[in-house]
Amino acid sequence: MRIAINVAVFYAAWFAAVLAASKGWAVEATLVSLAVVILHLLIEKDRKREISIICAAGVFGVVVETIMVQSGLAVYAASGPVAGFAPAWLVAMWMAFATLFNVSLKWMQTRLWLAILFAAIGGPASYFAGMKMGGMTIAEPLSISLALLAVMWAIAFPILLVLSRQEATATPA
Repeated sequence: MRIAINVAVFYAAWFAAVLAASKGWAVEATLVSLAVVILHLLIEKDRKREISIICAAGVFGVVVETIMVQSGLAVYAASGPVAGFAPAWLVAMWMAFATLFNVSLKWMQTRLWLAILFAAIGGPASYFAGMKMGGMTIAEPLSISLALLAVMWAIAFPILLVLSRQEATATPA
């Protein structure tokens, strides 16, 4: 039940954040993802471990999404407070995504080959869905941009899972 709730809450927030961003409501899009993070931290016993991986995911989000903005790979409907940098709502979404790492995606922490495959398919699919909802525009040619997103996610997601596993090992639960 805990796993199903973890997944359902994240995807409900993802949908709400993208929809809000598509309307230009950057603050609301940010708040919905941050609400997931706060709810997760209220429920989890080892908050220190969770905060660590959530912050790491936030840093990844800033770096990756800023590269995407500055390279022209993505244009977001609700841009960030600083031109040329990742929108806060998307960084918050990366942080909300990290709430899955030690709950519903924990089983992937030792199956990195599967995490790479999952990320290479799921990452671009998520951006494509976000584009179809109006939350962003992905650069043309779309096939090249989606391939670049696949590579980026195939690198970032397993690294975050390894960090999450290491943090779990370093911090007794």
